[in-house]
Amino acid sequence: MEPENEFEKRLVNELLSRLRSESCDTHHRDYEVISSKLADVRIDKVAAYGTSRYEDNDEEFDLWMCFCDVHRKYIRLKTLTKLVRAGHKEALPALVDAYRDIANYGMMGVQILEKYYGKQNTEIGHQS
Repeated sequence: MEPENEFEKRLVNELLSRLRSESCDTHHRDYEVISSKLADVRIDKVAAYGTSRYEDNDEEFDLWMCFCDVHRKYIRLKTLTKLVRAGHKEALPALVDAYRDIANYGMMGVQILEKYYGKQNTEIGHQS
């Protein structure tokens, strides 16, 4: 997937710079690659399903939908994990995909909370 705008180009260049850095250990490089794949999954899903779900300003609905998405993937993770542990290695790609989805839903949850409560109020250590 090629960057489409200036922001995406800067983001890709920053990620590539980090990955090439000598101070970047293998574990961190792997994390950056996974993060990049998560972004690709999110972009593909938004392109496929649209953004109308995220355009309403209904805090209760948004939080409930995100929770439902996470819960649905949690159930799928349990099922797929049992299959893989029972020797059904063909379920492994679906398990990886479910972990990617749940990571994206977690990030979406943070975005929703920041949208309604403000970034400064959602940081750990913040006192109201």
